[in-house]
Amino acid sequence: MSKHPVIEHKLANGARTVALFCLCMSFVLLLVSCGGSGGSSSSEPTPAPVTKPNTKEPVATLSSLPQRLSGDITLSGYITFDSVPHTSTGALDFAAAKAKAARGVSVVLLDGDDAVLRETKTNDKGYYEIGGPAGTEVRVVALAELVEHGLPAWNFTVIDNTEKGAQYSLVGELLNVDIEQQRDLHAVSGWDSVSMRYADERHRPAAPFAILDATYQVLSALSEVDSAFELPAVNINWSYRNTASAGEPRNGFIGSSKYDLVTKEVFVLGDAYNDSDEYDYSVIQHELAHFIEDTLSRTDNPGGSHSLGIKHDLRVAYGEGLANAFTAIVTQQPYYIDSAGTQAFYNLKISLEENNFKNAGWYSENSIGKIIYDIADKTNESGDTLSLGLAGLYDVLVNDSYVNSEALTSIYLFADVFNQVHGEGKAQSLRAMLQNERIYGVDRFGENELNDGGVASALPVYRSVTQGESIVVCSTNQAAEFNGLGVSNFVRVNVTSSGAVSFFIRRTSGANKTNPDARLYYGAGLTTLLDSLVIDSERSSFTLSAGSYVLEVYDNNNADDMDSTGGKACFNVSVM
Repeated sequence: MSKHPVIEHKLANGARTVALFCLCMSFVLLLVSCGGSGGSSSSEPTPAPVTKPNTKEPVATLSSLPQRLSGDITLSGYITFDSVPHTSTGALDFAAAKAKAARGVSVVLLDGDDAVLRETKTNDKGYYEIGGPAGTEVRVVALAELVEHGLPAWNFTVIDNTEKGAQYSLVGELLNVDIEQQRDLHAVSGWDSVSMRYADERHRPAAPFAILDATYQVLSALSEVDSAFELPAVNINWSYRNTASAGEPRNGFIGSSKYDLVTKEVFVLGDAYNDSDEYDYSVIQHELAHFIEDTLSRTDNPGGSHSLGIKHDLRVAYGEGLANAFTAIVTQQPYYIDSAGTQAFYNLKISLEENNFKNAGWYSENSIGKIIYDIADKTNESGDTLSLGLAGLYDVLVNDSYVNSEALTSIYLFADVFNQVHGEGKAQSLRAMLQNERIYGVDRFGENELNDGGVASALPVYRSVTQGESIVVCSTNQAAEFNGLGVSNFVRVNVTSSGAVSFFIRRTSGANKTNPDARLYYGAGLTTLLDSLVIDSERSSFTLSAGSYVLEVYDNNNADDMDSTGGKACFNVSVM
């Protein structure tokens, strides 16, 4: 059976009702500032969940609400959060934490009944101004969201997947509007520098806003190369309960930080003392890169776990390498950084420029990441003569020849379209960079590739068969289970006559029991599955139009993430 595809490494009066959980009891640890008047807003308010529909479609806009009305008194201030940097080795450095502006976040004004009265958002310094009705008690609330209508357009919301999709917020005190007031809100990390632990790992108000800051960087970079892109609404799921265990996301078992290709959501780890990614911008932006690739361009990446040292399926190597490079390009520094825990017992800091894993090839996310980064970055070391910035990549990824190609996403497709977009001079530079990483295929199908990565059945990258013919392909888990090099074989199928077309896959050698399965692609999309449980064979017929298709053939025993099953097996594939 197919594995669930995830790509790894949360209105009242014409508006929405914002439900605030106000707990004014001294023995409750998770407090928001409640009641009172005649003072300043709390300097360390807690982000209580804000009720908002957990929908994949754009939520109802507040754009009809004013920022101010005639007679309003100006309320202003700064929305900030504790930003925790990394040490030189990639661990979190809480001692160096600093307040950072919460840029572009929505700010709403609520009355005592929690009705939304006014709306605005912060600028790039975290500053906001909003009008308050004189003589009314109101509170300022910063919502954990980035929303932009018009063009470019986006809608990112940080929610708690373990609390029915409640949206995070930063909540100020309910105070009377009598004079112009400055009401600053600051989200703390929750770290206690004395005990060197979180005071309460459940109480980390800065986390959703740190995640949004990483997102803001991405949106700023994209806006510089395209002023008219439109992204669908997406939830970013974060909870202190989110752990690296498989299970139900509603219980915090998310497996890893990931982008889910089915639900179109991002999930971020929040396990404070094991692995929490709210300050790991590389991880967050890597997953956002998958989302952007999926929505503005295309991806055929089947997902699954991956690493720099493993030889992967060409789609996985390309998609993960691209996402690694993307975060380094967006942050304008050559590193991918991932911390875990709070005592630096694990951390990862990899240079997209200098690392040299002995895994060069079209199946290596490390090779792909280095090449993509070198195309864009300003530093040209030996063998790197390109400095095209993010625009140089983006123009390829959104090109119609890329988005609608029958070839699956890979470094070969990227390079082929790159040559069309940027011309022969830059194409020569790219070819030199590819060959330096032992990638030799000459077109989008990897024709004439020489490097099999030690898996003989992995070449040619694509085989070809015409209707009425047969071909032999082999599947192996030699490199890795599920998404390793050689698990899948790709066959270009030329259907010569419209009508019923039969596919018959039969084991010819290898393991005693196999479960051959296949996926059929047409016009850059998955057309159908051949996915029965029949031992050693697979047979299906479909009504197809004449044209060129891609058939992915594999033994599901090599794709079930179970080392105890599978092995090398070969199949005769007939198309009739």
